[in-house]
Amino acid sequence: MKQSPSPLITWNARFNTGHAQIDAQHQELVALLNRFAAEIQSGEGSDIAQFDSFKQALRNHFTFEESALRRLGTPPDILKAHGIHHAESLQMLEALGQQLTNDPHEHSSAVLAEISHCLLVDLLDEDRFCFVTAATNGDERASPPVTPALQTFKRMVELLNQHHERIAEARDYYLTLLKDFPTPLLRADAHGHFDWFNHTWLKLTGLKLEDARVDGWVKVLHPDDRTSFVDGWRRNFEKKAPFATDYRLLDATGNWRWIHHFGHPFFDDAGDLLGYLCTLFDITERQNAEDNLRVSATVFEHATDAIMITDASGRIEAVNPAFTRMTGYPSASAIGQPASLLRSGFHDDDFHKAMWQKVLSEGNWEGEIVNRRANGELFPVWLSITTIRDDDGKITRMVGVFNDVASQQSSRRQLMHLAHHDALTGLPNRLLFGARAQHSLERCVREDSKLAILFIDLDNFKPVNDLLGHKIGDRVLRETAVQLRNVLRGEDTVARFGGDEFIVLVERADNIQDAHRVAQKLLGVFPIQAKVGTVDVRISASIGISLYPEDGRTVDELIDAADKAMYRAKHRS
Repeated sequence: MKQSPSPLITWNARFNTGHAQIDAQHQELVALLNRFAAEIQSGEGSDIAQFDSFKQALRNHFTFEESALRRLGTPPDILKAHGIHHAESLQMLEALGQQLTNDPHEHSSAVLAEISHCLLVDLLDEDRFCFVTAATNGDERASPPVTPALQTFKRMVELLNQHHERIAEARDYYLTLLKDFPTPLLRADAHGHFDWFNHTWLKLTGLKLEDARVDGWVKVLHPDDRTSFVDGWRRNFEKKAPFATDYRLLDATGNWRWIHHFGHPFFDDAGDLLGYLCTLFDITERQNAEDNLRVSATVFEHATDAIMITDASGRIEAVNPAFTRMTGYPSASAIGQPASLLRSGFHDDDFHKAMWQKVLSEGNWEGEIVNRRANGELFPVWLSITTIRDDDGKITRMVGVFNDVASQQSSRRQLMHLAHHDALTGLPNRLLFGARAQHSLERCVREDSKLAILFIDLDNFKPVNDLLGHKIGDRVLRETAVQLRNVLRGEDTVARFGGDEFIVLVERADNIQDAHRVAQKLLGVFPIQAKVGTVDVRISASIGISLYPEDGRTVDELIDAADKAMYRAKHRS
C-alpha cells in the first residue's frame, strides 16, 4: 500500500495571531501548500490548478487582512510596509506561475521552495507581529518584555519604508530617464519576453505600448529577418550572453530602416538573470553606403570600360581588370605611377594643358585621345575624366574612364564605305559621285576651269542577265568596274550609277577633245568577255559626254546631258 507523503509544514501554535479568521486563513494556506507539495513529492509532477488555488487563496487573504488591520487601528507605516510586501508576494507568484506553465517538471521544486519561504517567513511570522502590534497600539500597559520588541519592529518597519521609498524614487527617476532617452530602448524580462519599450522606440515604429507587448514588435521586423532574429535571440538568451544583430524594421512612415540591435543582460546580486536591456541604432545610411560601395565595386571589377582612379596629384591608386586588358599594365605595375604612364606623345603640350585646365576648372573633360599600351602600341580611346571633391570643394580623387575606339573607328569606316559605295562592284555609288561632282563643280567656278561627265551604258546586258542568270550578270558588272578603274587617272572618279549604268567624272577637262580621249580609253576596255559553258558572252558599251559649263551648270544638268548623249550614241550604233 502506497503511503501518503508527510506534510511539508505542520501547523504550530506559535503561528497564531490571536485573530480567529486570520488564523483560519493561514491554516487553509498551509493545507493548500501541503497538497501542492504532496503532488510534487509523489513524482507525478505539479498541477497548475493547485498552484492557482493557493494563489487565489493568498490574494483573498491579503485583502481581508489589510482590512482587518485598518479596523484595528494599525499604524499607517506598518500598514504601508505590509501592503508593499503583499504586492511583492503576488508579483513573485505571477512569475512562478509562468515558470510552471512553461515547464512544470523542471521548475516545480524551485517554485515549492519559494512559496514555502514566503508562507513561513513573510506571512506567518510577519502577520503575527502585525496583529500583536495592532492589539497593543497606544496601550502603555503592555508587558515590559513585549514593548521593546515592538518598538524595535516598528523602527525596522520605518527603515524599511524609507528604503522602499528611496528605491521607488530611484526607479521612477531611471524609468523617466530611459523612457525619454533619444535612443530606442526595449527590455526583456527574465523569461525572454519583451515587456517594456521607451517612447523613442514607440515613436519610431508607430506602435502603442500594449500592442508592442503582445508580439507587436515582431510584426515590424522585415519578414526575411524575423526567423534569424528570433533564433539568434533565443540562442544568446539561453547562454545569458550579450546579443547583437542587424535587421530591417518598418518605421511609422512605412519605410524600412536598417537597425543594429544590441542586448545586454543584467543580473541580481546572486547572479540570477533579471532580464535584458536592448539598445537600437539606426544604421540605414551606413547600410545604404555599404550597399552602394558593393555595387560600385562590382561595376568597377566587371565594367568593360577601363577605369583608373588617381589621387589629387594624378598618381594612380586603383585600376580595374578592363584597364589591364586594354593597356597591358597589371594593377601592381600601374598603381603608384603617374597618369601620364599612358601618354603616347601623339598630342602636343598645348592639348594636355587645355585638357587639365578644363578638368580642374569644370570638374570634367571628355574627348578622343591617343594612348600608348605597355608594348608601345598606340591606340585611340574615348576618355572621360571626372573629379571627386570633399565637403570643402577640394579635389581628393580623379576618375578616368576610357574605351578603345579603334574598333569603333573601323566599324564607322566600314559603315561609311557601305553608305557611299556599291556593294557589288566596290565603286562609289550615286551618292558619293554626286558629292565629288559638286565639289569639283565648285572648284571649277572658283578657278574658271572645266570638267566632263561621261555616262556609260552596257549594250545588251539585260538579255544576258535574264538568260544566263544574275551570277553571270554580276560577274560582268564586277569585271567592267575593274577595267574602267584601271584606265582612269587617280584624280578621276568612276561610279556605278545603277543597274548596268556607270558614270565617270573627269577633272580638269579643258575641252571636248580631252573628254573624247578619255571616252576612247574607256571604250577600249570593251567588249567585256565571259565564257559560260560553250557560250561566249561579249558586252559592249555606249558613252555620252557632257562638258561644264557648255552643257550645264549644275551636277544634275550635266548628268542629264550626258545621259541624253549616251542614248544618241546607242541609237547611232
